[in-house]
Amino acid sequence: LQHSIQSEVKIEQKAYSLYQKSLCFINSPDARITCLDELAEFQKQNEFFEEEIQVYLLQSAIIVEYLSLLKKIKNPIIPKGK
Repeated sequence: LQHSIQSEVKIEQKAYSLYQKSLCFINSPDARITCLDELAEFQKQNEFFEEEIQVYLLQSAIIVEYLSLLKKIKNPIIPKGK
């Protein structure tokens, strides 16, 4: 039981570290997406499928925000004030 808990803690620490690494690239969407790909793959390998999907949703939001800032798409998430 002790070994199992320690193993889970190490997995959580690794996932947290990968997420923190992605935050280092907050001003570079391409690099951040690449780091988040690594996190999604890590979650998948450990069969944390819900967390893997959360990473993909975060990546999608980053892409939408970036394309919106470049005026390539209208931002469907944030409505404009009247």
